[in-house]
Amino acid sequence: MITNLKELEKHVLDEYPKEACGIVVEDKFIPLFNSHPNPVDNFLIGNEIYFQYKEILQGIIHSHCSDSITKDIRSPSLHDMQSAEDTAVPWGIIGCDGENVTELVWFNSLTEIQPLLGRVYLSGIYDCFTLLRDFYVLNFNYDIGICPREINWQVNSPSLLQLTLPDYIKGRFVKMPNEGDTLAFCIGSAYVNHLGVYLGKGKFLHHLHNSKSRVDELSRWKAHLTSIFRPEEIENGNMQNLHARKAKNRLWRSPTDTAGRYIEEFNEGSLC
Repeated sequence: MITNLKELEKHVLDEYPKEACGIVVEDKFIPLFNSHPNPVDNFLIGNEIYFQYKEILQGIIHSHCSDSITKDIRSPSLHDMQSAEDTAVPWGIIGCDGENVTELVWFNSLTEIQPLLGRVYLSGIYDCFTLLRDFYVLNFNYDIGICPREINWQVNSPSLLQLTLPDYIKGRFVKMPNEGDTLAFCIGSAYVNHLGVYLGKGKFLHHLHNSKSRVDELSRWKAHLTSIFRPEEIENGNMQNLHARKAKNRLWRSPTDTAGRYIEEFNEGSLC
């Protein structure tokens, strides 16, 4: 998407310890002045710039700074996630410690969905809510939304899922899971702080904090399972489409070859 990545990296290093910012137009990064009063912890692009490029804007990029990038610092803030949806263009974050920069990571509902398995955890971008949302988009063409959330929301906003999940997924609670049902867990908390999706035959897909996304046996997690939720969008209209995909050996389809190979293994019985 960006043909002048080196210019982006140079701008980020030059601006450290302030957050660097810029936009992408015609596949090129355009560095901009960060006009925020506190540029070390925030960034601000003037409205006149945004409206000047609004019709041809491809993305908005800013940096997150730290004295070390050994720990991933690219997680978007609550404000980042809200603003990324409001501007309706992909947002990118790149980390910097003054000497090195990380890879650029893109996020919001317009970015390409990555393979569902083996995702490295990154709060707000690759976590249990995003995995659930992406699964429903790929398999049921059902977008539950992004749910803007704080960094490390399990700790900083422990009641987030319990309070907001019904706003994003309309449906009903059930006692026994069917394929595609949302699974809600309480792990070391009095609140729901983890989600998964039931795949059938005792398997479910989920993404734990600081782990890679994976498929597990539900029986091993029953002590933490608090509720099973059946989205009405799936129950009322899309299960027929799911069964058609299963008949064609395309269950849990993702747009990548890696995910495709996993699907073949899954349907051959090695995982179910």
